[in-house]
Amino acid sequence: MNALTAHLKTANLPALSNADMAAALSTTSDEQSTGSGGNVNYLTFSGKSGIYAMGKNKDVVDPEQRFIIEPQTFLEGHICWKGSKPIERHEWSIYTRDRDSIDEDTLKDHGPYNEKKGEGWSRLLGFGMVQCSAMHENVKFTLSSISGRNAFSDMMAQIAARMGAGEPELPVITLAAVVFDDNGNQKPVLNVDAWVTRDEVNAYLDADVDYDLGALIDGDDVPKASKKPAAKKKPAAKKPAAKRARK
Repeated sequence: MNALTAHLKTANLPALSNADMAAALSTTSDEQSTGSGGNVNYLTFSGKSGIYAMGKNKDVVDPEQRFIIEPQTFLEGHICWKGSKPIERHEWSIYTRDRDSIDEDTLKDHGPYNEKKGEGWSRLLGFGMVQCSAMHENVKFTLSSISGRNAFSDMMAQIAARMGAGEPELPVITLAAVVFDDNGNQKPVLNVDAWVTRDEVNAYLDADVDYDLGALIDGDDVPKASKKPAAKKKPAAKKPAAKRARK
Protein backbone atom coordinates (compact mmCIF):
# COMPACT_ATOMS: atom_id res chain seq x y z
CA MET A 1 0.00 0.00 0.00
CA ASN A 2 1.46 3.40 -0.94
CA ALA A 3 1.74 6.39 1.37
CA LEU A 4 -1.35 8.34 0.33
CA THR A 5 -3.66 5.35 0.08
CA ALA A 6 -2.41 4.35 3.51
CA HIS A 7 -3.17 7.89 4.69
CA LEU A 8 -6.73 7.49 3.50
CA LYS A 9 -7.18 4.42 5.68
CA THR A 10 -8.77 5.39 8.98
CA ALA A 11 -6.28 3.51 11.12
CA ASN A 12 -3.38 5.58 9.76
CA LEU A 13 -4.81 9.05 10.23
CA PRO A 14 -3.25 11.55 12.64
CA ALA A 15 -5.26 12.71 15.62
CA LEU A 16 -7.34 15.34 13.85
CA SER A 17 -11.07 15.51 14.28
CA ASN A 18 -13.37 16.65 11.49
CA ALA A 19 -13.98 19.80 13.53
CA ASP A 20 -10.23 20.52 13.64
CA MET A 21 -9.89 19.97 9.91
CA ALA A 22 -12.97 22.03 9.11
CA ALA A 23 -11.60 24.96 11.11
CA ALA A 24 -8.22 24.84 9.37
CA LEU A 25 -9.78 24.44 5.93
CA SER A 26 -12.15 27.35 6.53
CA THR A 27 -9.35 29.62 7.75
CA THR A 28 -7.08 28.87 4.80
CA SER A 29 -9.94 29.11 2.31
CA ASP A 30 -10.99 32.52 3.61
CA GLU A 31 -7.43 33.86 3.31
CA GLN A 32 -6.76 32.46 -0.16
CA SER A 33 -10.05 33.45 -1.72
CA THR A 34 -8.98 37.09 -1.45
CA GLY A 35 -6.18 37.18 -3.24
CA SER A 36 7.31 12.99 -9.73
CA GLY A 37 9.30 12.21 -7.03
CA GLY A 38 9.27 9.08 -4.92
CA ASN A 39 6.00 7.24 -5.45
CA VAL A 40 4.03 10.42 -6.19
CA ASN A 41 2.97 11.64 -9.64
CA TYR A 42 3.02 15.42 -9.92
CA LEU A 43 0.09 16.99 -11.73
CA THR A 44 0.52 20.26 -13.63
CA PHE A 45 -1.95 22.62 -15.25
CA SER A 46 -1.31 25.02 -18.13
CA GLY A 47 -3.35 28.19 -18.04
CA LYS A 48 -2.52 28.81 -21.71
CA SER A 49 -3.74 25.48 -23.07
CA GLY A 50 -6.04 24.30 -20.28
CA ILE A 51 -4.24 20.93 -20.31
CA TYR A 52 -3.51 18.82 -17.24
CA ALA A 53 -0.32 16.73 -17.48
CA MET A 54 0.94 13.96 -15.21
CA GLY A 55 4.44 12.89 -14.23
CA LYS A 56 7.83 13.35 -15.85
CA ASN A 57 6.48 12.35 -19.26
CA LYS A 58 3.75 15.00 -19.09
CA ASP A 59 1.03 12.51 -19.99
CA VAL A 60 -2.20 14.34 -20.78
CA VAL A 61 -4.92 13.50 -18.25
CA ASP A 62 -8.17 12.05 -19.58
CA PRO A 63 -10.99 14.51 -18.71
CA GLU A 64 -13.06 11.53 -17.50
CA GLN A 65 -10.34 10.33 -15.12
CA ARG A 66 -11.53 10.43 -11.51
CA PHE A 67 -9.51 11.32 -8.43
CA ILE A 68 -10.26 11.19 -4.70
CA ILE A 69 -9.03 14.20 -2.73
CA GLU A 70 -7.68 13.53 0.77
CA PRO A 71 -8.59 16.57 2.91
CA GLN A 72 -5.78 15.92 5.37
CA THR A 73 -3.14 16.52 2.68
CA PHE A 74 -4.00 20.17 2.00
CA LEU A 75 -0.88 22.30 2.08
CA GLU A 76 0.16 25.89 1.60
CA GLY A 77 3.44 27.70 1.11
CA HIS A 78 5.54 29.97 -1.07
CA ILE A 79 7.14 29.39 -4.47
CA CYS A 80 9.56 31.58 -6.42
CA TRP A 81 9.37 31.62 -10.23
CA LYS A 82 12.19 32.85 -12.44
CA GLY A 83 13.04 31.99 -16.03
CA SER A 84 9.71 30.13 -16.39
CA LYS A 85 10.62 27.61 -13.69
CA PRO A 86 10.42 27.35 -9.90
CA ILE A 87 13.78 28.02 -8.24
CA GLU A 88 12.75 27.77 -4.58
CA ARG A 89 9.69 26.60 -2.70
CA HIS A 90 8.53 26.09 0.87
CA GLU A 91 5.48 23.99 1.79
CA TRP A 92 3.74 22.95 4.99
CA SER A 93 0.48 21.34 6.03
CA ILE A 94 -2.34 23.79 6.69
CA TYR A 95 -2.89 21.89 9.93
CA THR A 96 0.62 22.70 11.22
CA ARG A 97 0.69 26.34 10.17
CA ASP A 98 1.47 27.64 13.66
CA ARG A 99 4.53 25.38 13.87
CA ASP A 100 5.86 25.15 10.30
CA SER A 101 4.85 28.27 8.34
CA ILE A 102 7.54 30.59 6.97
CA ASP A 103 7.06 34.35 7.07
CA GLU A 104 7.04 36.00 3.66
CA ASP A 105 9.46 38.68 4.89
CA THR A 106 12.17 36.05 5.50
CA LEU A 107 12.15 34.63 1.95
CA LYS A 108 15.34 34.94 -0.10
CA ASP A 109 15.39 37.62 -2.77
CA HIS A 110 16.24 36.06 -6.15
CA GLY A 111 15.72 39.28 -8.08
CA PRO A 112 15.72 41.05 -10.37
CA TYR A 113 12.35 39.71 -11.54
CA ASN A 114 10.42 40.18 -14.76
CA GLU A 115 7.00 40.96 -13.32
CA LYS A 116 5.37 40.83 -16.78
CA LYS A 117 6.27 37.12 -16.89
CA GLY A 118 4.99 36.53 -13.37
CA GLU A 119 8.43 36.13 -11.82
CA GLY A 120 8.97 36.41 -8.08
CA TRP A 121 7.47 34.85 -4.99
CA SER A 122 3.85 33.69 -4.92
CA ARG A 123 1.60 31.92 -2.48
CA LEU A 124 0.71 28.34 -3.32
CA LEU A 125 -1.93 25.83 -2.33
CA GLY A 126 -1.99 22.11 -2.95
CA PHE A 127 -3.33 18.71 -1.96
CA GLY A 128 -2.86 15.00 -2.49
CA MET A 129 -5.21 12.73 -4.42
CA VAL A 130 -5.57 9.09 -5.29
CA GLN A 131 -6.19 8.31 -8.95
CA CYS A 132 -9.19 6.02 -9.40
CA SER A 133 -7.44 3.33 -11.39
CA ALA A 134 -6.18 -0.18 -10.88
CA MET A 135 -2.94 1.02 -9.28
CA HIS A 136 -4.43 3.80 -7.07
CA GLU A 137 -1.53 6.10 -7.95
CA ASN A 138 -0.60 8.95 -5.62
CA VAL A 139 -0.99 12.40 -7.15
CA LYS A 140 0.22 15.76 -5.83
CA PHE A 141 -1.30 18.93 -7.25
CA THR A 142 -0.09 22.44 -6.37
CA LEU A 143 -0.86 25.79 -8.00
CA SER A 144 0.31 29.32 -7.34
CA SER A 145 -1.81 31.31 -9.80
CA ILE A 146 -4.62 33.39 -8.34
CA SER A 147 -7.25 31.48 -10.32
CA GLY A 148 -5.73 28.16 -9.24
CA ARG A 149 -5.62 29.13 -5.57
CA ASN A 150 -9.21 30.32 -5.79
CA ALA A 151 -10.33 26.97 -7.23
CA PHE A 152 -8.52 25.14 -4.43
CA SER A 153 -9.88 27.44 -1.72
CA ASP A 154 -13.43 26.93 -3.02
CA MET A 155 -12.94 23.18 -2.70
CA MET A 156 -11.57 23.59 0.82
CA ALA A 157 -14.62 25.65 1.78
CA GLN A 158 -16.96 22.96 0.46
CA ILE A 159 -15.14 20.23 2.36
CA ALA A 160 -15.16 22.28 5.56
CA ALA A 161 -18.90 22.93 5.25
CA ARG A 162 -19.65 19.24 4.74
CA MET A 163 -17.44 18.24 7.66
CA GLY A 164 -19.25 20.72 9.87
CA ALA A 165 -22.62 19.33 8.76
CA GLY A 166 -21.56 15.72 9.26
CA GLU A 167 -22.02 14.93 5.56
CA PRO A 168 -19.76 12.77 3.34
CA GLU A 169 -16.63 14.90 3.00
CA LEU A 170 -14.30 13.20 0.51
CA PRO A 171 -14.78 14.57 -3.02
CA VAL A 172 -14.41 12.37 -6.08
CA ILE A 173 -13.49 14.78 -8.86
CA THR A 174 -12.73 15.15 -12.55
CA LEU A 175 -10.60 17.96 -13.96
CA ALA A 176 -11.72 20.63 -16.41
CA ALA A 177 -10.80 24.15 -17.50
CA VAL A 178 -12.63 27.27 -18.58
CA VAL A 179 -11.53 30.46 -20.38
CA PHE A 180 -11.79 33.45 -18.07
CA ASP A 181 -10.37 36.45 -19.94
CA ASP A 182 -10.13 38.04 -23.39
CA ASN A 183 -6.62 36.64 -23.91
CA GLY A 184 -7.88 33.07 -23.86
CA ASN A 185 -6.25 32.22 -20.54
CA GLN A 186 -7.88 29.31 -18.75
CA LYS A 187 -8.40 28.45 -15.11
CA PRO A 188 -8.75 25.04 -13.49
CA VAL A 189 -12.14 23.63 -12.55
CA LEU A 190 -12.56 20.81 -10.03
CA ASN A 191 -15.83 19.08 -10.87
CA VAL A 192 -17.23 16.99 -8.02
CA ASP A 193 -18.78 13.78 -9.31
CA ALA A 194 -19.70 12.59 -5.85
CA TRP A 195 -19.12 13.06 -2.13
CA VAL A 196 -18.24 9.85 -0.35
CA THR A 197 -17.45 8.78 3.19
CA ARG A 198 -14.08 7.60 4.41
CA ASP A 199 -15.51 4.13 5.01
CA GLU A 200 -16.61 3.99 1.39
CA VAL A 201 -13.15 5.05 0.21
CA ASN A 202 -11.49 2.54 2.52
CA ALA A 203 -13.66 -0.17 1.04
CA TYR A 204 -12.72 0.92 -2.47
CA LEU A 205 -8.99 0.93 -1.67
CA ASP A 206 -9.07 -2.38 0.16
CA ALA A 207 -8.01 -5.07 -2.26
CA ASP A 208 -9.81 -7.69 -0.18
CA VAL A 209 -13.18 -6.02 -0.59
CA ASP A 210 -15.41 -6.29 -3.64
CA TYR A 211 -16.72 -2.71 -3.85
CA ASP A 212 -17.76 -0.74 -6.91
CA LEU A 213 -17.03 2.97 -6.31
CA GLY A 214 -18.18 3.75 -9.83
CA ALA A 215 -21.63 2.36 -9.07
CA LEU A 216 -21.80 4.55 -5.97
CA ILE A 217 -20.81 7.66 -7.93
CA ASP A 218 -23.31 6.93 -10.69
CA GLY A 219 -26.12 6.80 -8.16
CA ASP A 220 -26.63 3.07 -8.05
CA ASP A 221 -27.39 1.29 -4.82
CA VAL A 222 -24.24 -0.28 -3.47
CA PRO A 223 -24.46 -2.58 -0.45
CA LYS A 224 -22.16 -1.88 2.46
CA ALA A 225 -18.80 -3.42 1.80
CA SER A 226 -18.02 -6.62 3.53
CA LYS A 227 -15.10 -8.96 3.42
CA LYS A 228 -15.28 -11.62 0.79
CA PRO A 229 -16.31 -14.85 2.47
CA ALA A 230 -13.49 -17.25 2.96
CA ALA A 231 -13.59 -20.27 0.75
CA LYS A 232 -15.35 -23.12 2.47
CA LYS A 233 -13.23 -26.13 3.16
CA LYS A 234 -14.43 -29.31 1.59
CA PRO A 235 -15.48 -31.82 4.22
CA ALA A 236 -13.03 -34.65 4.59
CA ALA A 237 -14.09 -37.78 2.82
CA LYS A 238 -15.49 -40.34 5.21
CA LYS A 239 -13.61 -43.54 5.47
CA PRO A 240 -15.70 -46.58 4.56
CA ALA A 241 -16.89 -48.50 7.58
CA ALA A 242 -14.88 -51.63 8.31
CA LYS A 243 -16.66 -54.79 7.34
CA ARG A 244 -17.58 -57.10 10.13
CA ALA A 245 -15.71 -60.36 10.12
CA ARG A 246 -17.93 -63.37 9.47
CA LYS A 247 -18.21 -65.81 12.28
